[in-house]
Amino acid sequence: MKRIALAAVLLVMLIGPVRAGFEEGLAAYDRGDYATALKEWRPLAEQGGATAQYNLGLMYYKGEGVPQDYAEALKWYRKAAEQGDAWAQVYLGVMYAKGKGVPQDYVEAVKWYRKAAEQGDGNAQNNLGVMYYHGAGVARDYAEAVKWNRKAAEQGYAGAQYNLGLMYAKGKGVPQDYAEVVKWYRKAAAQGLAEAQNNLDLMYAKATISGEDDPNSTEQLSPPPEGPMRWPKPVVEPSPEPSVTASPVTVFRVQLAALRSRADAEAAWRRLKLANGDLLGALDAEILYVDLGDKGVFYRLRAGPLASAAKASALCSRLKAHKLDCLVIKP
Repeated sequence: MKRIALAAVLLVMLIGPVRAGFEEGLAAYDRGDYATALKEWRPLAEQGGATAQYNLGLMYYKGEGVPQDYAEALKWYRKAAEQGDAWAQVYLGVMYAKGKGVPQDYVEAVKWYRKAAEQGDGNAQNNLGVMYYHGAGVARDYAEAVKWNRKAAEQGYAGAQYNLGLMYAKGKGVPQDYAEVVKWYRKAAAQGLAEAQNNLDLMYAKATISGEDDPNSTEQLSPPPEGPMRWPKPVVEPSPEPSVTASPVTVFRVQLAALRSRADAEAAWRRLKLANGDLLGALDAEILYVDLGDKGVFYRLRAGPLASAAKASALCSRLKAHKLDCLVIKP
């Protein structure tokens, strides 16, 4: 019993500094100090930490703090992926599918997508579905394509929702069903996926839900995850608490920009968060698709949540002092 207790104490003593170093690296990354992030994460990666290995791979993949080096990114992703890290497995699949840092190999791409998909990763599930749809690296199988796209679509992945709508429109792997087409296109379009909105517009323009799609429609691959992986939160057994009736939660947001494409909105968020980490670092982005008719389509970039109108107004005041646009959005 004493040996077990001693081992537990030693484990805590070891984990504490490791986690502190990881968190210091994460804080540095979030403020754009990639040199410090690299300094903190490299020793952890070399000691076998899968999360640090993934993050190191990401920095080499994107050229953050180091020259972009796909071969080095592949090396670190592989180390993490072989330990079962799903995000690293997705990136390995992407790199094999695109031939980045390694000869293009769809069979290997499928292998790594499948490993991550079986862990429940929506990006991997969608991409595995696309590989089955096209018969890339695996025998073409529309039923399997539907199966994997549906898993990702039900998790809210816009590309997978669009793909599922496309398969219902073409009757690939499922009976042709235009009610399902509209259902899944609408879900994807609500998230700002232009291809889904385009196909919906074509269907409505013909004054019928007849499944008329853009003849150039093709399945959408999911991009690999953005940003570094966070330290896994410890699993804690919750203490019993008395049942209470929760009061409605009022959440405010601030609107930072309105742009013409989702990609532009995502890029703007990355720039704003990097330059204003002290103000926006703890907030999440929300990108809202809005069709203003004759004025066109916009993607409104919003940040939140903020607990009160006063906090939202205070944030806007500080952002405006930095010559940035800001508008308080009420619930």
